[in-house]
Amino acid sequence: MTFFAIAAIVFALTMILIYVLVMRNRRSLAGWAGEKLVSRKLKKELDPAAYSVLPNVMLPTSGSSITQIDHVVVSQWGIFVIEAKVWTGCYIYGTKDEPRWTAIYSFKHKYTFQNPIRQNYRHIATLSECLGLPEEYFHSVVVFGGGATFKKDMPPGVVYIRQLPDYIRKLSQTPVLRTEQVPEIVDTILAWQTTLTPEQKAAHVENLHRRHGTHPTPTPAEDTTPQPAPEATPPPPATATPTAPLCPKCGVPMVLRTPKAGGAPFWGCPNYPRCHAILKMDAKTAEDNLPHPAPEAAPPPLATATPTAPLCPNCGVPMVLRTPKAGGIPFWGCPNYPRCHAMIDLDGQ
Repeated sequence: MTFFAIAAIVFALTMILIYVLVMRNRRSLAGWAGEKLVSRKLKKELDPAAYSVLPNVMLPTSGSSITQIDHVVVSQWGIFVIEAKVWTGCYIYGTKDEPRWTAIYSFKHKYTFQNPIRQNYRHIATLSECLGLPEEYFHSVVVFGGGATFKKDMPPGVVYIRQLPDYIRKLSQTPVLRTEQVPEIVDTILAWQTTLTPEQKAAHVENLHRRHGTHPTPTPAEDTTPQPAPEATPPPPATATPTAPLCPKCGVPMVLRTPKAGGAPFWGCPNYPRCHAILKMDAKTAEDNLPHPAPEAAPPPLATATPTAPLCPNCGVPMVLRTPKAGGIPFWGCPNYPRCHAMIDLDGQ
């Protein structure tokens, strides 16, 4: 056998190996490239003065795990939470209520995946807890691209990449936040990201690849709750100083926390994970330069807690006197509502 014949055989085998690897990981490779495309499209076609785009957001959850969000867009019209599914050459079948959707590739190859609408609900719940904002302030958006096509009608809240900027602008009708609150929310999201170490992030991505059989890439095709081995709780709190601010939700002195991965310290609520309130601060002027906290959901009308207010049986904080909107007998309610629904009648029952 001549040298050229051997070289031709080696070249052919190499090309076959490359083809096999590409076909095995086409969803992951297309997903990574597609999410980059989504990020560029958002930054190019949305006004940067009105919309702040945060790609690949990783946040801790109350269950000591991590959730990964493809894109978060913060604006005065609300917070858009985007789940991207960018796969090549497939048909998508699924409805809003089905727990699993199906992608059918050529030669009738089927691949089932988690309903991305439900997946995005968990993302919104995590952001709502971290920011202290009601879920009504968030918009769920699922975007498909890369040749993925719906054979039937697309469910509400699902669009193609080319439709994404116009869809966001269409939902930007009624402001729910003040303009100055937008950078505060962005800073709060970034502060929460600093509580995760690089090792925790790497373990989360590796866990996703192991569960879904994909080749490691910067962003996985799906977000799934990882095993609880890596801890994603904020770093141990330091003792509260005399100048510590009061938690805007619980009314108790906050504690100074330092991110494990480095960065500026911030004030955190000692009732974490029941309360996710934080106040960002400048590390050089920790006690003198406290910015305003992130905007919060307006709870039901509260009366000032009296010295005889009972303690919440769940949270251990003083309860507050509430009066039903529709009229009726006042009662003691937990200040952590809606996370805590504890209530006590005025007669103590």
